[in-house]
Amino acid sequence: TFTDVLQLIVLIVAFPILLISVLGDIGGLHTLIERLPKSHLTIMNEHLPRYLFFMIFIVPTLAPHHIQRLLMMKNGNQGVKAYQNVTLICLFLAIVVVFLGLSAKVLLPDLKQYDDALLTLIINYLPR
Repeated sequence: TFTDVLQLIVLIVAFPILLISVLGDIGGLHTLIERLPKSHLTIMNEHLPRYLFFMIFIVPTLAPHHIQRLLMMKNGNQGVKAYQNVTLICLFLAIVVVFLGLSAKVLLPDLKQYDDALLTLIINYLPR
């Protein structure tokens, strides 16, 4: 449980701090949008079905261990509240990660390996 809590804290604290730092270096959200290639500003293209498919994964799944935890709740209302909270956290994290990726596209245009984008942003832009 301790490692889960630590990972959650990193995700909901460190990633937004990184995003704020990166957006500050870019010049804000408006400047980020201006500097992005036009191809990155629309989802209405041939990839839309793929985007919609991946959006399903933003909502927490009903995997067996999730169902087990829901069944252990005191009542149905507690389960619904917990599931709503987890969905909001997942949505928030998805938005942060998308903007970190877009920021990496602007700040690191010569990056050879896009798998290294997050690590490069952390090393170069996270306050120490």
